[in-house]
Amino acid sequence: MSRLVACRSTPAISPGSANRDGHRSATAAFELVSATRPVVEELVRLRVAALAGVALTDGVRIAALERDSERHGWIARKADGSVLSAPLVIDASGRASRLPFWLVESGFGGVEVTTVDVGFGYASRMYRAPADHLAPAAGILVLPTPSSPMGGVALPVEGGRWMIGAVGAGECCPPRETEGFLPFLERLRDPALADFARSATAVSDVVIHRRTDNVRRQYDRMSAWPAGLLAIGDSFCAFNPVYGQGITVSACQALMLRDSFRAGEVIGAEHRLMRRLGQLAQLPWEIATGEDLRYSSSRGESTPLQALFGKWSRQLDLLAAHGDLQAQRALDRVYHLVGSPVGLLHPRLFWSALKAWAFGLPPRLPRPLERPR
Repeated sequence: MSRLVACRSTPAISPGSANRDGHRSATAAFELVSATRPVVEELVRLRVAALAGVALTDGVRIAALERDSERHGWIARKADGSVLSAPLVIDASGRASRLPFWLVESGFGGVEVTTVDVGFGYASRMYRAPADHLAPAAGILVLPTPSSPMGGVALPVEGGRWMIGAVGAGECCPPRETEGFLPFLERLRDPALADFARSATAVSDVVIHRRTDNVRRQYDRMSAWPAGLLAIGDSFCAFNPVYGQGITVSACQALMLRDSFRAGEVIGAEHRLMRRLGQLAQLPWEIATGEDLRYSSSRGESTPLQALFGKWSRQLDLLAAHGDLQAQRALDRVYHLVGSPVGLLHPRLFWSALKAWAFGLPPRLPRPLERPR
């Protein structure tokens, strides 16, 4: 199944309204932004650098983090031998964070780490095509599933280009070689991405990414947490990028810290703040790992709660695919982290599921996209 998706701050698409042929296939949902990562990071950097009281230093590698016993803070030793000192250090160094090792060296002991790895692999390639190449669709999304663990996406990005991304789990990872990229797309259960690639012009080599495991460092469960230290984002909890939730969790955590700073509730409350940061990551962690554990290439077992949530969400997804707009919107709000899971328990959704069980589902929504222009 291919889906219409959002790009360039245009409305996202969900099942529900009529297309040009009069068939119900899409309705506006959330707005998303489609851009390459360098552009996003540069814009964020410029925004941060413009903040009052912020100074950025380039080309610095922190080799060690030690307690400053004299000033009751921390000393960060740089690779060139110089040092930085501060009463509060926030580790936002991502998946490669060295904080677990530095905590051990500082005498705070080790941290429990939970990992869920399906073995997802990604490959992407840039193409040149007109901005309206898929009009009225904004892009293409072919979702991988446990029964068909290969998928991909095509989205317009800056510079008049399109990015095609391919994804696969376990032995179905997309290849590193350029000549294998199109054959991989041709193996997908829907021809939309392969059709698009053939109709556009490739303008780059294939770039791959393989570090896609879900990793949670259980800092919030440590019995003792050092003063003057916090960890946020992927340094604390990293997600499989296929769900697109990592940057959202990081932003939510940053907003929580901003409000805590404004209220003067940071210094002296680090242990409590780490627990609150962990709570912000809990729902997306359950969603991401619950989905990943359904794949045969994963290691581990779902918790009873994850299994129950997964079974019900799949039922709602089935209702959505057959035209139930409320089911689609309830799932969208949870997976985009803008709504509570309580919304998935609305009585009407249970009634819809019961009717589908008793009388069968209505016809599935039509395939929204045929061929590129």
